[in-house]
Amino acid sequence: MKRKILDILAKKHVNKYDVIIERNNVYPISFEQNELKILQNKNVTGIGLRIFENSRVGYSYTNDVTTFEDVVDFARESARYGKELDLDLPEESELPSLSIYNDILWDERGWVNKGKEIIRKIESISRDVKIDIDFTKAIMDVELFNSEGFYGRYKKTLYAFTISGFAVLDSGFTFVFEVESSTRLFSDIDRAIDELLEKLDRARRASKIKSGNMPVIFAPLSMMSLIRSISLGVDAVNVKRGISPLKDRIGDKVLSEKITILDNPYDYDLTGVKPFDGEGVPTRITKVIENGVLKTYLHNLETARYFGVNPTGNSQRNYNTIPTPGFNSMVIACGERSLQDIIEDIDYGLLVEEVIGGGQSNLLRGDYSVNVGLGFLIENGEVKGRVRDTMISGNVYEDFNRVIELSKESRKFMHLEIPYIAVDGVSVTSK
Repeated sequence: MKRKILDILAKKHVNKYDVIIERNNVYPISFEQNELKILQNKNVTGIGLRIFENSRVGYSYTNDVTTFEDVVDFARESARYGKELDLDLPEESELPSLSIYNDILWDERGWVNKGKEIIRKIESISRDVKIDIDFTKAIMDVELFNSEGFYGRYKKTLYAFTISGFAVLDSGFTFVFEVESSTRLFSDIDRAIDELLEKLDRARRASKIKSGNMPVIFAPLSMMSLIRSISLGVDAVNVKRGISPLKDRIGDKVLSEKITILDNPYDYDLTGVKPFDGEGVPTRITKVIENGVLKTYLHNLETARYFGVNPTGNSQRNYNTIPTPGFNSMVIACGERSLQDIIEDIDYGLLVEEVIGGGQSNLLRGDYSVNVGLGFLIENGEVKGRVRDTMISGNVYEDFNRVIELSKESRKFMHLEIPYIAVDGVSVTSK
């Protein structure tokens, strides 16, 4: 395929370009409400072309190499009206060697039986729960080359297991969720099942929480929208546009000194692991925020050139998207104390396991206002019953300057590793 693409580019006299080829094979097994629903493999190949002509950029893509001549024509036409951009594309370079391809026999019948076994186990303990389960194996083959001599290719496997349950309990409608993902076969399904059952058991007991400002412990899965604010803030495109609250803040303390955030593209248990980014820049471990101090923004080639810095290896790109900065794998460094020890130090507060949606939030500014989907009263150092009709709100950059502690336990899921984070003075509203 590469040879055919190069021949067409030469024939069309395209002098400056980069090409990304993605081949994805996905093997999903899904249960919905305790019944097997999906068992259908998916294979997708995509080719994306970016060209630079007359100091402007154009882009197009296809799922069929036989139409690549049309892709070149579309990209060239889009470059006539594209934004002014003339990048120094990466040349040939040494790339890190990563063991991210761990292909094993995918026993579909075995995983179907495993799903049925999990459902039977949960039903034997809690018959009022409807269960959804997904087992997924994916093989990603990414190839990138450009007109300046760069060529890189990697294959990686991704294994994911998710389980969710919903039930109508005395404490109200309850949704619980667990997830595990890695480049290696998931190994801790039993832990996920036990934790899901523990959440359900806790949720059967109801408690009432007072409104006010109080300590709140954010569980890893509840942090999704909040850390999205930080990701948007360190995106150098948003900084360049002047819409990031972290503009001109390099070297400033922006979060609690207890918080250190890394980009770690070398952790095999996170899905963002890769040897090079979407433009061919070698990846590396980067401290983005260290002890609360902003150290760098996340750059692609365009923003690095604009700010006069080296690219950070954080260009995110699929065959059908243009490159944009973002975390490969976002890691919030753990603390030194256990979650239980942190809970025991709280006289009155809230443990938030899961939130509902993104809420009425301005994520770019760091604002959040979310309903607590699953949360528990903490009283006299003990986790009590589930709270209902409760909302938490605030601003990430303000609230996360009041961090009490981060737990030594963390959860790895998708491209994230997050500990439990206890924050003081969070606004809690309860009916």
